[in-house]
Amino acid sequence: MSVKDFFIAVIKIIALFLFIEGVVVFMANTVFVVQISEIDLIIGYLAIALTFFALVLLMLAKASQIVQLFQLDKGFSTERFDFSNLQAKYIFKMVLTVLGLYMVFMNLPHILMNLYILVKNNINTYGFEFNSIQSTKETLYISLLYVFVGIAILSLRKSITNMFNPTSEK
Repeated sequence: MSVKDFFIAVIKIIALFLFIEGVVVFMANTVFVVQISEIDLIIGYLAIALTFFALVLLMLAKASQIVQLFQLDKGFSTERFDFSNLQAKYIFKMVLTVLGLYMVFMNLPHILMNLYILVKNNINTYGFEFNSIQSTKETLYISLLYVFVGIAILSLRKSITNMFNPTSEK
């Protein structure tokens, strides 16, 4: 794998991670933004989200130009990285597997905790008054969305890998 292809792959993986961490959460939170009555907050919220989405699209579409702009492929003593003769698609699959597992396993404790709080609130009305039921449900929905996206990444990692495979190895 050439140095340029490696950094293109890294930029695309970072863009994918930013998409998951930012845009997916934004979509989940848009359901709850309807409750905001001030138009300034809604416009600001949408402007930030659109800027973030544009950054992710720029990173995905122009990864090669970003590598050239910041000269990420310059200054290495070798022209190719040797990953024990691994192809880029295997590296992508490994990264997507780790990302999917991370999303699933990092959100399972949140789901269990929120389910416990909801069950405890239904049984005992005096408990857990510090946390509103609505915010607990919102957090539960977002955690479930993370788990769903993580499972989708794990099950679709081959097609995602084919989308992000560098052009020199196709």
